[in-house]
Amino acid sequence: MKRRGKREYPIKLIKFNEFDREIGSDDKPVLMLCIRRDYQFGSQTDLIRNLLGRMAQGNPIDLKVCLVDEESHTALKEKLDLQGSPAFLLFEKGKEKDRLLGVADEDRLKGFLSTTLGWNL
Repeated sequence: MKRRGKREYPIKLIKFNEFDREIGSDDKPVLMLCIRRDYQFGSQTDLIRNLLGRMAQGNPIDLKVCLVDEESHTALKEKLDLQGSPAFLLFEKGKEKDRLLGVADEDRLKGFLSTTLGWNL
């Protein structure tokens, strides 16, 4: 019997100079992660990959996920007036629609996406 591996949702790494193009170039919503590379980094990125991967099984999800690279973290926090990390920002058509600040668990992240995107999760 073949074991099915868990499906992970792709996260695109972006730099400061790519922000406007990556966030504003798609008609689909963009979830941007601004997370320091500290002890919470792995758990938060794994949460996103695993949650969206499970949701995408059998149902296409129209959501692009971007992660701010380490060198651009401070510059983007200043540009977007982010006071903390981690931060999850949701953009539609290049405009910020909502943000979730602080460490997220699965229920909190699902609630954020459901409310902001109008998804029934």
